[in-house]
Amino acid sequence: MPSQKKPIITFPCKQYPIRILGTLQTAQQQNTIIAIIKKYDPDNTGALATKQSRKGTFQSMLFSIYATSEIQLKKLHHDLKATGLVKIVL
Repeated sequence: MPSQKKPIITFPCKQYPIRILGTLQTAQQQNTIIAIIKKYDPDNTGALATKQSRKGTFQSMLFSIYATSEIQLKKLHHDLKATGLVKIVL
């Protein structure tokens, strides 16, 4: 009988880190990302940190969200990528 893998993340996870890298140059673009985060974590207070790339092409945003399930995380990833602003979600 195959062994069952233990989940990597135990849900719910109160402080699940999400780093988003993309072309988030304007406040409107950043607000779009924050709105998506709030869709999945309504009590989220916004980005913990933002950082510009060396050449200024990209910006990263770090969030800590209340993760309730793997499905929630997959939907969040899909919605972030669907904006066209996000290159990578870690």
